[in-house]
Amino acid sequence: MWTCVTVTCRDAAWASAITEELSILNSQSLLNSQLCIVLPDRTETEGDGEATLNALLVTVERLTSIRDSKNICHIGGKFGEILAESHILIVHHGRSTKNPFCYWPNGSAVLPTQNKNKNGSGLETYIEFITTLCIQLKEEAPPGVWVVSTDLILSGYTMEPFNWPIPSPDALVITLQCQHGDAIYCDSVNLREQEEAIVDSLSFVSPDEAPTELKLNISSGIVYLKSTVAKKLVSLSSKFPLHRCTYFGEDNGAQILQFSLFYDLLGPLWIKDKNAYLSGSINQLRDNIIGIMNDEDKVKARSMLWEELHEFQLCTTHLPQLNFVNWTALPLEKILHRDSVFHASTDQPPVLNCTIKRNAPAICINSVIEPNLYDNELVMISSSIQSVQPDRFLRLAGRAYLLNTKVDMDEIPEFYLNDNVCMIGYWIRVDNEIRLGRSLFSAMDIPTLEYNHLRATIFGLDWTGFFLKKGIKPEDVWAPDIGVHSLMTARLFPLTKDVNSWKDLLWLQDIDGITESRLESWRNNKRYSMEDFHQLCDPQTSLRNLRLTNTTAILGAISRWPGSLAPYFRRACAEKWADALLSALDQAALEGERRDLPRLLAAIADLLAWKAGPLSGERNGPATNKEWTPAFRLLEHSLHDAVLALAHQRTKWLATPELLIRAARHYDRTVHILIRDTVKSVQNHMVKNCDISITNRPSFGEWVESECPARLDLSGGWSDTPPICYEIGGSVVNVAILVDGEKPIGARGRRLEKFQLVLVSEGQSEPLVISSIDQLMDYNNPTAPGALLKASLICAGVVQGDCHQDLPQQLERTLGSGLELHCWSKLPTGSGLGTSSILASALLAVIYHIMGYKFNRLHLIHAVLHIEQLLTTGGGWQDQVAGVMGGCNRGYSFADPNVQVHVEKIQLSEQTVKFIDQRLLLVHTGKVRLAKNLLQNVIRMWYARKEATTDCFNRLIENSYACKNAILQGNIDELCGAVDNYWKDKKLIAPGCEPQMVKCLMHTLSDFVYGQSLAGAGGGGFYYGFLKRPEDRSRIESSVTSIEGCQDMVIHRATVNLTGISLKVGGTEVYIP
Repeated sequence: MWTCVTVTCRDAAWASAITEELSILNSQSLLNSQLCIVLPDRTETEGDGEATLNALLVTVERLTSIRDSKNICHIGGKFGEILAESHILIVHHGRSTKNPFCYWPNGSAVLPTQNKNKNGSGLETYIEFITTLCIQLKEEAPPGVWVVSTDLILSGYTMEPFNWPIPSPDALVITLQCQHGDAIYCDSVNLREQEEAIVDSLSFVSPDEAPTELKLNISSGIVYLKSTVAKKLVSLSSKFPLHRCTYFGEDNGAQILQFSLFYDLLGPLWIKDKNAYLSGSINQLRDNIIGIMNDEDKVKARSMLWEELHEFQLCTTHLPQLNFVNWTALPLEKILHRDSVFHASTDQPPVLNCTIKRNAPAICINSVIEPNLYDNELVMISSSIQSVQPDRFLRLAGRAYLLNTKVDMDEIPEFYLNDNVCMIGYWIRVDNEIRLGRSLFSAMDIPTLEYNHLRATIFGLDWTGFFLKKGIKPEDVWAPDIGVHSLMTARLFPLTKDVNSWKDLLWLQDIDGITESRLESWRNNKRYSMEDFHQLCDPQTSLRNLRLTNTTAILGAISRWPGSLAPYFRRACAEKWADALLSALDQAALEGERRDLPRLLAAIADLLAWKAGPLSGERNGPATNKEWTPAFRLLEHSLHDAVLALAHQRTKWLATPELLIRAARHYDRTVHILIRDTVKSVQNHMVKNCDISITNRPSFGEWVESECPARLDLSGGWSDTPPICYEIGGSVVNVAILVDGEKPIGARGRRLEKFQLVLVSEGQSEPLVISSIDQLMDYNNPTAPGALLKASLICAGVVQGDCHQDLPQQLERTLGSGLELHCWSKLPTGSGLGTSSILASALLAVIYHIMGYKFNRLHLIHAVLHIEQLLTTGGGWQDQVAGVMGGCNRGYSFADPNVQVHVEKIQLSEQTVKFIDQRLLLVHTGKVRLAKNLLQNVIRMWYARKEATTDCFNRLIENSYACKNAILQGNIDELCGAVDNYWKDKKLIAPGCEPQMVKCLMHTLSDFVYGQSLAGAGGGGFYYGFLKRPEDRSRIESSVTSIEGCQDMVIHRATVNLTGISLKVGGTEVYIP
């Protein structure tokens, strides 16, 4: 984390634009900075030394002010304390007029890379890249000041941790290697022969030097200053004449003193000859080229710096992973097609953050292409080609380049680009009107070269040949007052305000003929140069349009976005396009398939919650407001109309954070309704298609009783949960257990002569007598009295809420009697042993038998899945698989909306059963966790499609196979290893599911127990593990309660149950197939 990131830029307009950009980035935690400051240069200067000193002064003043240290007169004191504990980054942005960004007019800070940014909400900008890179470099560095320049474009990542030099240097410059021909306007760093890490000299590489293949060690533009060095600089900043480098001097009426960072400000750290340093002879060539003048005050200032700094040393370290590309010395074609540019830290596809109809050979970044493409190569960065006509084709003669521009093909139907031609866009202000200027040239041209230079070209021709072919004269493009005649200064480009001006612009690339009429039209048009565009640039408009293009690309691709949408919610809220994203999600929901709808509606819910903010209230809450009921009802008839109704209702709930979070809850409910409707497909595998035998019903008053074991999940849990179980498939291995030697879960029922329902749950003070249908209709409220019994009756078809018959009539039809129904569990609430689902299995077995159904165990397993949807608790199928089947099983389902559970019996050898019985340790933690909210959070995580979440679910499924194989092979070590891996993944799926006392328990027992986990979802309930030695049981069981936080834990004995559910009628056991 940076204490402060301070950015300098060339004027107030850029400062305003960059401030807005940094605010947006920092609000998304993309800069890792506690404070951001943006400083405009006071005048157009070329020195980076005075800019560094002024930025350092202002930064420490601001930090001191924040700490309420008002006395800024004691610069060496208070400021020294600040510097001794701060990590400061100073970024010089777009200052050099000798290194103009003709290819990227928005400034290098916002140049996109091919790396995903840290929160996955888009592509990393260059300023994010450079701040992240410096964070990697400073990880082990003491507090100090880092200075970087975005005028040097670097790429690459330090894959290995950066080893900070020991002892820590006074100052450190990061160097890299590049070819001599690429190093124009760079500082070559030479090292001392005997001490390789010490800088011996620096030399400025002139553009007049002939390019060679020689490798040079150049400064990367990244410099570190130890806090002691920075303190010395700040202490000098208010003294004459160095105060002329800061706002102190300007506010005292002094002229700005231009300084070089390396040759002046840090010169004493590497220049050995004091006289050479004071005279400025070492950097005279550089100053002459850049335009920095020498004067007496500069000599005095150097003398002061020498006295304070000459005892310090400038060291260097080389980073071979970094690459440098000179955007001035190279043609665009070489920049965009060499390995070192846009180098990604991980493999990325060539089309990133783009809306594109048809794939073609292309590098498209943050761009929108609406027309169809032929198979030509296209390079687009932050650009758009638009057309409302769906059959429009983009015509290219070969490879084409578009950067930062827009083309409306309905405005210019004849739009075309010749081979290797590039178009660059510039947002400019002309006569108080914002316009988009466009330049057009060959990707092989170097715009900064003087027109008579040997390598200077225009559309691949030398200038003389171009003038001859086009009929253009030099005086047409260069006015007498223009000093340098180059492509940068050539006024070639008309503003495209209509078809004719578009044709004038595109005519430049056609070099086969003069076309007198077009030449005359071109001459009569007001034309601009790239330098003009540079001067007329409106920075705020430029950066906002850049964000708009990026946003448009994201919105256009939403409907087919394969990964997580969640990272874009924070970005959309920060950049104020959340409403547009909501509309795009609505549109995607309207146009998409049924299977995609829950995910898109879940995304809308998440976005509403992001808009609401963290202080708006709990995400989980009631969602049955009557205003939303009509939209919910439409889900049963027309999904299209339901989406529209939901969107319409949503517009009434956007005014406050409290309304937004309530709207999010109602969208969450919509998702659960869709999940429930999909899970209804299990009814195809329930008893409704089975035979009914009225003659086999028990007699009045005869008890039908069912008992079930509990279950331990060994691997794969959570993958059985809808919607995961039918979107990617599920696979869970579990084992049925007796607790303290008995089946702890059961139900019983008997027919009554009176047509009523009598429901009794364990712990209930008196029976619940139901005499009307209305008394059953709260079955979908899990906290209602007898909710599970009511939902079981609804599921089994004993009663129907939407039937015109009253309760007695329905009971007479389905049972021929009334019904008394009891259920119980000897396990504590929230045990994690599958109690509620297994209890529903027991209830259904009793009800089905009383109804006269012929059913089997798979019918029960599927019916319980339906019951849990009726209850709105959700839940998967793994609990009932173990409780009903008994023994050890792998339950599984396929990726299919027709939900069906399959069971693979895992045969347990006698030895394996003996091992489990002897070594299984079962402890009740005494802590309860509400599973419903946990389940809702997991479903949200699933639909958010974060890569870590989907990877974790895949691991859960894979681990279930490893667990099954270990059991079949009798490999206990691998079984326990699978359980350990399972617990690690469960903690990732449900963060916070490991209470501190459980962590202490597991840590204390780790020497004696392996294969440790909490049963079920975790968060509380039962702990289980396998003893490494059975003889340790008594000692371990007696010591558990002595562990910190475990005083209330209770030890239970667990053994394998092989029979599963049992059913008795009048005391006689009935076989369930």
